[in-house]
Amino acid sequence: MIPDARSVVSSAVAVLFVVMNVGQSFACPFCTAPSLTLSEQIEKADVVFLLKLEARLSSETGKSERPRIGRFRIQDGFTRQTSKPGSETPSELRLLLAPDWQVGDLFVLIRRESSGRDVEIPLPVSRAVWRYLKSIPPETVATPDRLRFFVRYLEHPDTTIANDAYGEFANAPYEHIVAIRDTLPRARLRQWVFDSRIDRSVIETRLGLYGMLLGLCGNQADAALLKWVIVDDWKSNDDFRLGIDGMIGGYLLLTGEHGLEIIERTKLTNRDISFAETYAGMQALRFAWTYGDGVIKPERLREAMRLLLERPELTDLVIADLARWKDWEIQPRLMQMYDEEAYQVPAIKRAIVRFMLVSCRQDKPKPASNGQPARDSSTPPLRQETAADASGDNQDSESEDVKKSEPAHVTQGRVYLSILRERDPRTVSDCERFFFLK
Repeated sequence: MIPDARSVVSSAVAVLFVVMNVGQSFACPFCTAPSLTLSEQIEKADVVFLLKLEARLSSETGKSERPRIGRFRIQDGFTRQTSKPGSETPSELRLLLAPDWQVGDLFVLIRRESSGRDVEIPLPVSRAVWRYLKSIPPETVATPDRLRFFVRYLEHPDTTIANDAYGEFANAPYEHIVAIRDTLPRARLRQWVFDSRIDRSVIETRLGLYGMLLGLCGNQADAALLKWVIVDDWKSNDDFRLGIDGMIGGYLLLTGEHGLEIIERTKLTNRDISFAETYAGMQALRFAWTYGDGVIKPERLREAMRLLLERPELTDLVIADLARWKDWEIQPRLMQMYDEEAYQVPAIKRAIVRFMLVSCRQDKPKPASNGQPARDSSTPPLRQETAADASGDNQDSESEDVKKSEPAHVTQGRVYLSILRERDPRTVSDCERFFFLK
């Protein structure tokens, strides 16, 4: 039976086939979903106030048992805008009040005039948060320089600060993170990775980032530490470990093909580990392909990914990746799998058909010297083919020049697609209906 975790990731397969020329990610590869950081909110604000709750007032209706309005005294303020706010700054504000807020507590109000005043809700903060907010570099500062500021606040004792600093890395393009590799706090990263498995003091959702950062700035001692966490510290009851994909990615950056052999043996072909561990290894392969900068040769990464074709719970995802990586050598193996008992899953069958559809297309031509796109006559449109077309009995539809210039994998893909259309016309038809290739 396919593990439940597989359903969480399988929905990405169609997207991977639809957009084959995937560019670099706009955000950190091993971070959770980017959020709107305090810095981004400040840049859009007209003014930022530090407030102190002075009194809890009665409800506006007078019928509520708990006060809903508080009187806040303005303690400090600043703005990033070139012009000052149009209205005069008051000395106090009356704002909505949460039941657990206490008189004397500090708050930040990020005011944006265009958003209106009716929904203004202050954020409880400490003095440390206020000092942090006032010292954040403006957005006009280059992203790598801003990251050098935020990296100092990762794992800050105040969770508001630590979470915001992490959010800046989650939003940052990978190439900007690489740009600060020489100034990353290697010793602190080591400690955070180590602590994550000893006293659990580090927030685990950040471990993917820390493992990747250690891979960017570390040495062989750091590689040994990552291996210990990835391989030696794994327990049979560890069904899901947050951040292990980023740690494997960092490990591969430090160890290259030698480390890849270890990951193959312990994560990709080891049937005794959980699905989540194998999937983390697969994510690390994707990272190495897109961001590894040649640390591991492309063909070697293809070889590693092919190992996962033998894992039916991952096969459709693997086929999508190998199509994106233009691994046309697996065409015969995919045709064998189409009828094998272990792969009689609709998602796998659709993945195989899509792979053949991709293999029937050649790369887009480069622009001609006159600036106009060059016509690629060797890439005919997809059409409903017959076995006679694929075998060459219908030569009138294509020129001999096309036949001669067509790569072998394109010709073979046509043959295989024709065979699949005869065997399983409905699946092929469904795949063609929703197939787009950029």
